[in-house]
Amino acid sequence: MAHHVRYPKAAAENGVGGTVKVQFIVEPDGRITNVHAIDSPEGEADAEVIAYGAADKHPSQDDDDEGRRALREAAEELYREMPPFEPGRQNGIPVRVQMTRAVNYSLQ
Repeated sequence: MAHHVRYPKAAAENGVGGTVKVQFIVEPDGRITNVHAIDSPEGEADAEVIAYGAADKHPSQDDDDEGRRALREAAEELYREMPPFEPGRQNGIPVRVQMTRAVNYSLQ
C-alpha cells in the first residue's frame, strides 16, 4: 500500500504532516464503500509517506487547514482506489465489516 500513497503538494508546500485515519466498509463482495477520514490520534500507520525539504516551513492557520484537508482527501482517495478486500465472515457467510486504517504522512 505504501507504494500507492501520494503526498499532496498542498500539504508538503505548507509543511503539514501527521496521521490520517480512514474509516470504510468492506462489503460482502469485498468492495470498499463509505470511505471517510476521521480524527486521528497518534498511533500506528498502515502506510507512511515522507516528503523531503518542506520541514522548516511554518504554515499559517489557513495553509495548515488546506494542507490537512489535502492529506485527508489523499488518504480517502487511496482507499477508494484499492482493489477489493477479503470480506469478513460470520458463521462462514460473507458480511459487511467496518474498518479503520491509518496513513502516516511525515516531512523530513
